[in-house]
Amino acid sequence: MNSLQVQPVARKITGIRWLPPRAGNAYTDTDLYFVSGSSAKHKELVLWTTANPDFQPTDDDKDNDDAESSSPLATLVAKVKHDGDVHDIAAPASDIVATASSFGMISIYNIGHTDNGDSSLSLREAVTAHKFANGEPAVATSLSVQPTNSADAEIASCGEDGRISYAPILRLDALQRHEVDSTVITGVCWPMPTQLAIATRAGQVKL
Repeated sequence: MNSLQVQPVARKITGIRWLPPRAGNAYTDTDLYFVSGSSAKHKELVLWTTANPDFQPTDDDKDNDDAESSSPLATLVAKVKHDGDVHDIAAPASDIVATASSFGMISIYNIGHTDNGDSSLSLREAVTAHKFANGEPAVATSLSVQPTNSADAEIASCGEDGRISYAPILRLDALQRHEVDSTVITGVCWPMPTQLAIATRAGQVKL
């Protein structure tokens, strides 16, 4: 990392995630996309685009440094309101984003691009994945996508209710919940397609 550049966004950012390449396994597009999530006053999911540095002009091609420094680092291209604070973001594909919410929800959003360059971000499906025994929603603290290229890949989340929940990304109505701890689960990941690892507030890692 040779330099650090800053662009104010006037939001309390609580999550950020690069989108996978739109074609193949390499970032060959001239524009790259990422998604940020926020909380507090601006509870929303925002789609940004930024120029791919591999396609930027060299120093010899620049007219002057001032002109380049005046251009924004990233451009907001679409945004949508989010139900609760965004606690985590996953991007299983270049056109799909999943979020974990302070209201205990897993939400799936579609990303669309038109031929004229317009982009859109829209809610496709949401389900309450975490709640306490009294029915009150529990914060969904983290989520992770199953490492498989299968079309029916699953997404797993964990929460303050001590449970993990998982469902196929394309069928959140098939959600399953399992209680795995009596304390808050702070993180979840898939070490392999058939195994989940979790971290707890009590300082434990479980498989």
